[in-house]
Amino acid sequence: MTSRFVLTHSNDGVAQARREIARTKSARVHQSAPKTLVAFSLSDLSPRPTTQRSAPHVVVGIWSLEAWLAGLGGLIDALNKAQRTFLFYEVDAAMPAGLISRPERVAAWFKESSGRKPSKRILETLKDNLVADDFFGLAEKIRRDLTLDYIIGVTPSMVAGTNGDELFWNHFSTFKDRALLTSGYQLHEFAHDTGCPLESFIGRIIVSQLLVAMMWPKLGFHNDTGCLFDYNESRASLKDRVKGLHIEPGCLKMIKRAYRPAALAFVDLLRSYGVTK
Repeated sequence: MTSRFVLTHSNDGVAQARREIARTKSARVHQSAPKTLVAFSLSDLSPRPTTQRSAPHVVVGIWSLEAWLAGLGGLIDALNKAQRTFLFYEVDAAMPAGLISRPERVAAWFKESSGRKPSKRILETLKDNLVADDFFGLAEKIRRDLTLDYIIGVTPSMVAGTNGDELFWNHFSTFKDRALLTSGYQLHEFAHDTGCPLESFIGRIIVSQLLVAMMWPKLGFHNDTGCLFDYNESRASLKDRVKGLHIEPGCLKMIKRAYRPAALAFVDLLRSYGVTK
């Protein structure tokens, strides 16, 4: 499905994208007169009316690497319809041939980063990963060219990267500043096992990593409880409690008040995405 929310990273497309985003943000400013909204008390998270300006419009581009995610347009339309704080676009951009990390590239990254040659066992677990640092530089350039607030890559591989002096791989997502990388590895299998659409799992990873990137370091991933911000150390745990997805009260407190209604709207959407009554 093709969404009407598409930005093209090309000579002509960049200028058009900038005009579109400038128009969108300008319209949002003019619509942001004080009005009554539902906010949440930091003490008990109970809804209460308050008067404040609308949250700033956060413009997010989602880039399907290798154009593998056929249902991305439908997911973007649903995310935009669910709330009015974030505006998502599909990014159409050329991908350099060397961006997708081949097994030999991941092995070289491990050796460069750790100072030691990976064992055969480690090599076996590394082979289906994309090195996040190979993505971030190009993604940041595209983000700046298109004047996006954030850009999110969706790769069919798992995600490898560094956290300080530590190396990680086989992850669902990571971020650097305003560039985020998310993994769709095994999600076709999860969709088959649960009867839930592939896009419901992709949406969960995208939304959780976006909010963590925005609220970091106050908000982060934690042990699994069925919360949007579960760490999911075992990838298969993403399948657990799909319909019971929620945000733990402690996590909701860490999200800035202006963004809480949108975060809760995302969870409502993802619980029911693709479910037919």
